[in-house]
Amino acid sequence: MSTLTLIICEGKSDAEFFEKILKEKFQVKSKIVDEQRKAEKILRNPTPPTIIFSAGGKPRVYKSIKNLVSKLRSEKSCVKIGFFVDENREKVFDRLVSELKQYIQQPCKFHPVKPKLTTSVDGEITVKFDVGTTITIHVYAIPESLETQLKRKFNEKIEEKLSLTLLENEMWFKKLCEKILEVIK
Repeated sequence: MSTLTLIICEGKSDAEFFEKILKEKFQVKSKIVDEQRKAEKILRNPTPPTIIFSAGGKPRVYKSIKNLVSKLRSEKSCVKIGFFVDENREKVFDRLVSELKQYIQQPCKFHPVKPKLTTSVDGEITVKFDVGTTITIHVYAIPESLETQLKRKFNEKIEEKLSLTLLENEMWFKKLCEKILEVIK
């Protein structure tokens, strides 16, 4: 069974930062997309890269994951999703679980057999479908916006030539990389 990997984040700046981390720190090929149709098309490739889905803001990030879970249910594979937002972790996790449960319970979305949704204390949500598809969502809430943390560190406008080595000692960056590694391994 193959594994499909996605990272869902709020916006373009976040997506570019994740792309940089994947390429430079983990040597992982990735592709940034901002439309669900584009993500679905790329995921149909025999060996798709890691998809970085830029949702277009916080209000859209929750809707995006519900739609992707719905579309990916027919994949005969394992799907790993990293869900990264700038917000309090408990709020993010609880909101995501609540919205996924509501979505799954809609009769027109998943019938006749509802997928099984389970959670773990380490911020993981698993949705199992009867067709054999398992979607694991690794939730990570960034305590402050990525842009704010980077601007504070570099005290200037963030540029493309940002060196990740300058962030190696930052605790938030270490935790972020650990969570990304959970998703891509």
